[in-house]
Amino acid sequence: MEKREKRKKILLAVWAVLAAGAFFGLGWMGSLLSLGARDRALLWAIEKTKENYYEEVDEDALYDSLFGALALDIYSDYYTREEYREVEREDAGINSGTGIYLTGDAEARIYMVVGGSSAHRAGLAAGQYILRFGASPETLTEGTRAELLSFAQETRGALFLEAGYDPAGSDAAVYEVESGEYTASYCLYRDGETALRYDPATKGFSEDRAGALAGLPADTAYLRLEGFHADMAVEAEGCLTYMREHGKEDLILDLRENGGGMMSVLQKTCALFLREEGRPVIATARYRDGSETSFTAKDCRAENFFGEHSRIFILADENTASASECLIGALLSYGAADISDVFIRRSDGGVKTYGKGIMQSSFRDPAGNVLKLTTARVFWPNGVSIHGSGVTDEMGARAVEAPLLPAFGGDAFLAEVLSEISETA
Repeated sequence: MEKREKRKKILLAVWAVLAAGAFFGLGWMGSLLSLGARDRALLWAIEKTKENYYEEVDEDALYDSLFGALALDIYSDYYTREEYREVEREDAGINSGTGIYLTGDAEARIYMVVGGSSAHRAGLAAGQYILRFGASPETLTEGTRAELLSFAQETRGALFLEAGYDPAGSDAAVYEVESGEYTASYCLYRDGETALRYDPATKGFSEDRAGALAGLPADTAYLRLEGFHADMAVEAEGCLTYMREHGKEDLILDLRENGGGMMSVLQKTCALFLREEGRPVIATARYRDGSETSFTAKDCRAENFFGEHSRIFILADENTASASECLIGALLSYGAADISDVFIRRSDGGVKTYGKGIMQSSFRDPAGNVLKLTTARVFWPNGVSIHGSGVTDEMGARAVEAPLLPAFGGDAFLAEVLSEISETA
């Protein structure tokens, strides 16, 4: 409601400015005529609609529709100054809530847990079902996904969730979480002995030997990148340094469910995996007028982490998108990885990543409101555009038959990849 009201006020302010012209030298007609014909027609249509529609006009719905028209695709949007401040805070890794995202199904199943959140600290993970919830362990009740969301929104303080991978509850445990502000982390490192997660609060890493990855070859490490935001490149460099110091040669780079993020973070991340001298181009944006902008990586230093014969295995799915697909493109274009070492989950759409090869630019008005628009198509360094198609098995990637999320019995996707890697080692 607050968002709608702010948007409505902005358009009303435009109308008020025009009306004010009646009291100044140019007068109402002069102000109105200073606008273009389409602008005058729009303002006229708004007023006539509000005055003459056969039912009372829901102004919230009207103004939502008007601003929605500016979003010509699902990536474009309009933000008030306050809304965009929240976007900037999230890009900086400052989030709020419990850190739990649910699937869109009717059942309350966890789609993602954000690193650094209270849910992550409690031990909750993607793929778990939330079976019961309440304000205390003694008052847990069952409920639908909608009821859980309503309860979480209305509850202040601690929430208690009974969750497990088995929807029947055989492995269920009770977790305590709390909604609030937190700084997110975006990398998870694992090898056969330990797990490593960056702690934004201390700017350091914490080890968890219980998180060691069973079945991982002795010379291989696993690194999951969860979003290109904030200090993700710093986190990744720390993890790769740990990998090298502990004698790991090969890397499983997990980009599943990674929807992308900021180009600046992608540029810094690519530098960790490339050996090229100078500033190699990692992506090129091509605009409607034919002009181009090249984005480069600086101070490439893959030799600090990888040996001459190291292999990078890439895990992806239908939700691997945007900056994640650009990272894959850079690694393939410069030979840091081979397409036959890219593993993609088979989904209803086939064996493909999301396929977002376009870029958005933000335009800010004097009041601080921001219009985000898709302005360019993005190309890999080798000239390939994957927009609308994604990285596919037709390009040589390998298909993996597995559910989208980890389930009771483990992560079937990762288990399949580990099996194939072991066979070819």
